[in-house]
Amino acid sequence: MNQNVLILDCDGVIFDSLPLIDEYVQKIKYEASDAYSDELDFEELKIRAMLHRYEKERSNNPEEYGLIQKRIKNIEKRRIEHYDYKDLVLEEVISEYQNRINYDEIYQLENTFDGVINMIYTIYGKGLFNEIYVLSHVNCEREIIAKKKFFKKYLPMIKFVPVKFHLDSFYNEDGEKNIKRLRTNKIEYFRNYTGIRDLSSSYFIDDTESIINEARKIGVAGAYYKNGSSKTVDLLTKVSFEAIGVVDKNIKR
Repeated sequence: MNQNVLILDCDGVIFDSLPLIDEYVQKIKYEASDAYSDELDFEELKIRAMLHRYEKERSNNPEEYGLIQKRIKNIEKRRIEHYDYKDLVLEEVISEYQNRINYDEIYQLENTFDGVINMIYTIYGKGLFNEIYVLSHVNCEREIIAKKKFFKKYLPMIKFVPVKFHLDSFYNEDGEKNIKRLRTNKIEYFRNYTGIRDLSSSYFIDDTESIINEARKIGVAGAYYKNGSSKTVDLLTKVSFEAIGVVDKNIKR
């Protein structure tokens, strides 16, 4: 089945919600936050620069070299712990992390990117697509409810598809960390959920490059990566032009 549908990510594409969520996470467990992750990245850059200098100088100080290696391994260990904490907090796995993030406060009209809601209405009004979907990674039930509430109120014509970031639980049946669980492939989930296998006439906007690459791999006609310097309304404009057959040579995918 081939349909020309428009698929939009939610966080980072419709909502400028990620910084707002991280404000809560920092208060709940700082080591789970994006701010902490950024600190690790900066610390690692400095240490690796130091390591590169020692290697370039052919340093004969094995003690100092070994210390640098230990610091790098320590950062790698802390980064693994960071992602574990992040999952535990966002998925509300343990009681102390439950009901701490106010998703109803986050998913409000004032937290959407400028012009996005109006642009979606414009695209819908022109009938450029058979359907418009919002395909959103989610972590807990309260997040799903808050998003559904928003779209029912402000974009009732779209179809909302929540996708658990991890389909498997954090802990396995033995109470140990489930090391096999992976991030859910959103676009493959979408195809299975909707039954739309052929997306060669459809368009997709997401703010995660690896997810866009997955979409391109299965043949989505126009898969656009929204990076930090791009605006959703501009990408929606480009998608609109392509959908009606107007080719812009300046379009970068």
